[in-house]
Amino acid sequence: MIPADDPNATITLDGTWTFKAQWAKDSSAKAYTLTFDAQGGTIDGVEKLEVKIDHGESYASATGWSNLHSPVREGYTFSGWFYEPLNYYLNNVDEAYGLYEDGTFYARWINNQTGELEPITYPAPPTYIVTFDPDGGVMEGPTQYEIHYGDFYLDVFGGLPAVTKEGFNFVHWYNEKYNYVLDVAPTAYYAINEDATFIAIWEEIEEECTHNWVVTRRVEPTCVKNGKEYLECSICHETMERIILATGIHTWGEWVVITPATETSEGLKRHTCKNCTAYEEEVIPKIVAGVDWEVQNFNLVIRNASEINYIRLAPGYWETSNEIRNAPGLRSFDPALIVKNTDGEGTLTIDLLREGEYSMWIRYNDQKTYVINGIIVDPTVIDPTYDGAKGLNINIGNINSDVRDIFLAPGHYTTYRQTNDNKIVRLYNFEEKTTNYGRNLTYLIDYRNVSQSGEYTLCVRYNSGRDNTFIYFTIETPKPQITVNGLQVTISGLQDIKSIRTAAGSYVTAAEVKAAPGMRAFVRNGALKNVSEANNYSYTIQYLTDGVYSISIEYQGGYVEVRQVTITSKQATVAYNDDKTVTFGNLDGLYVIRYAPGTLTAQGEFKRTEGNKYVKSNAIVNGVITLGPLTGVWSFMVQFDDNSYKIYTHNFG
Repeated sequence: MIPADDPNATITLDGTWTFKAQWAKDSSAKAYTLTFDAQGGTIDGVEKLEVKIDHGESYASATGWSNLHSPVREGYTFSGWFYEPLNYYLNNVDEAYGLYEDGTFYARWINNQTGELEPITYPAPPTYIVTFDPDGGVMEGPTQYEIHYGDFYLDVFGGLPAVTKEGFNFVHWYNEKYNYVLDVAPTAYYAINEDATFIAIWEEIEEECTHNWVVTRRVEPTCVKNGKEYLECSICHETMERIILATGIHTWGEWVVITPATETSEGLKRHTCKNCTAYEEEVIPKIVAGVDWEVQNFNLVIRNASEINYIRLAPGYWETSNEIRNAPGLRSFDPALIVKNTDGEGTLTIDLLREGEYSMWIRYNDQKTYVINGIIVDPTVIDPTYDGAKGLNINIGNINSDVRDIFLAPGHYTTYRQTNDNKIVRLYNFEEKTTNYGRNLTYLIDYRNVSQSGEYTLCVRYNSGRDNTFIYFTIETPKPQITVNGLQVTISGLQDIKSIRTAAGSYVTAAEVKAAPGMRAFVRNGALKNVSEANNYSYTIQYLTDGVYSISIEYQGGYVEVRQVTITSKQATVAYNDDKTVTFGNLDGLYVIRYAPGTLTAQGEFKRTEGNKYVKSNAIVNGVITLGPLTGVWSFMVQFDDNSYKIYTHNFG
């Protein structure tokens, strides 16, 4: 053994040893207070007695009593000590009672006269305050209630307080300390023994978004395969996908010759859809010896044209060169014209202008001649084309007699019904509207029907009943830009301009500007006639006085924008120096400074006055121009590039 009084002592061990820990009793065991209430009697002369007891000890060891003292009460017989929470009677001094909290034992008495057990008189329960916090909501009724330990809340409250909060749904009342939910259950009960606060718990109401869907990605459909659009709401960023049905419209590849034509037999060519196995075939006419030709839309294409010397071409069916020479509508192509219309690969292209049948006489350099007929422009195989836009003037080419009507709609559509339902115009009666032999149509989109720039759809229907043609293109509404330079305002972006009006003052609408006093107008066929690509589609307005002005910019089709500008003329600073010189500053945009002896008051006087001088912007040094020294009275006119000017007069002595 290691001596208890010498922890550093050493011993020698042999064999097998076992050491066990020896624990001292924890003197910090929790102590509780027991109260003995004599209920009208006395215990050793007092009505109440308090003793301490450690958890797990017997009452006798705690109190030091040799036996459990009994109280006395005149006219009553003691019947034992009673602990109400556990319905427990304490009769023996050595009984152990494992309390976990302070407790009170009450004396039980039997009335000697009636022989009945007297009821226990318990002290009044403590009163607590329950507070309801609506957490930003609005409550009906009081926010605080007095309750007693063990009360049913709903009995006290008369029902839970009603509470509302805009944009939220009420969930329940919650006490964080006790992690307790108080809801609408009719037996809601919670035994608190202190003041408590219940806070309202809310659930935010999600407002239904009025989605504004924006296409973020698009997979185009083909003739046999559906496409897809990926959309995102610009407000709540919810996403969705939308199927675009297959168009059923083939995308044809290049023509491939399957069987070449010969002088004795027709050939065959084929083009195949790029997206499926569908194909179309066309017969290649027999080859006239020495002539290789075909019709493409309105064009007659002749290959190996470098060997051709002369061509006569006439509408109609003619069998001889003489008939062609005398036919109405004859067109002749001499060597110079043939070279002009032949590309580097030797292919001659002739625009046949109109639908119908043509005949041709050809003479080659070797003097061989050929008559070819059966040259046919067939409208049922010609598709209209979108030939671009100038501003909002859209150009449609290859209009022909097979075209029944054309529908124009903003957006991307794949069916006639969709295009018709969203159309801004239906075009027909083309003979009244087309140019270039009825083949080209220019249509000015009315700005009042255009909500925004973007994609547009043309749906073409045909008299022959063939499948509709869909053409897609993108346009942008005009975006005028305004640059202010002193007394001058330059407006650009004036493609398809109709008129510009301006007036002093701040106005909101074009009608207000038009009716304003002193309004100035510039129109397409007048001052604006030279607005073109050469000057970047711009126009400059010269103002005479400073102030706020409104400008109404109206384009062809009715689209109008009204802008406001602040006009401030340019002015130099002037300083007269002791050495009889004068210094001008703030000269950005200077055009000229003219000066002459004497007192001058008008701009035109300076050039006419003897001894006049001038300097321009190249005379500026370190941002200023200094003139002189001078003697006597001199006048100065400082003029800027915005045509603003000011006259100064000074006597230099």
